[in-house]
Amino acid sequence: LAGRLLDAGSRHPAWRARRLFALRVLPALLGLALAVGLALPAYLLFEPPNASETPGLVLVLLTLAGALAIASGMHRALIGWWGSRRLGRRWLREGRPLELPGAPAAAYRIRDPFPVVSVVGILRSRLFVAEQVVERLSKPELAAVLAHEAGHLAAHDNLKRLALRLAPVLPWPAAARRLEEAWEQAAEEACDAQ
Repeated sequence: LAGRLLDAGSRHPAWRARRLFALRVLPALLGLALAVGLALPAYLLFEPPNASETPGLVLVLLTLAGALAIASGMHRALIGWWGSRRLGRRWLREGRPLELPGAPAAAYRIRDPFPVVSVVGILRSRLFVAEQVVERLSKPELAAVLAHEAGHLAAHDNLKRLALRLAPVLPWPAAARRLEEAWEQAAEEACDAQ
């Protein structure tokens, strides 16, 4: 089933990116919906108030595995958010405002050894452009780069990246990593195809 979901070569990259994103986060969302929408109400409605039951070993182990999966996702999301925040603050502190016609967000010129162009942030996104990019690209090339970054903003890719990190990866971390990498590639292709 997963192979058929991923086999979307003839489809538009944006469609493929949406499908990969859903495939990666859907198990976590379904688990959350079942826990909050079914298990919790059933417990609250049908469990006797003074029950003195002791959970068995299997239930304790499943609870620990679930807690570990949630903690792992929260840790990944926190590390990603913190790293992005630190980088954005540093670039904002070192950068200079840049007037770019067609920029999808407030733009800043930065010094970086790599010719980076990046949108940082979810709520107050900022566009950071390395000096060598501004100096060496022609106007049509720069317009294409800005359109690419506008595509990331329109698709809410930074928020999706945070959701991917938040979604637990257990019990298949390698498969989760492959899905995230495939989503990353499809999201880039979708922005290029606009």
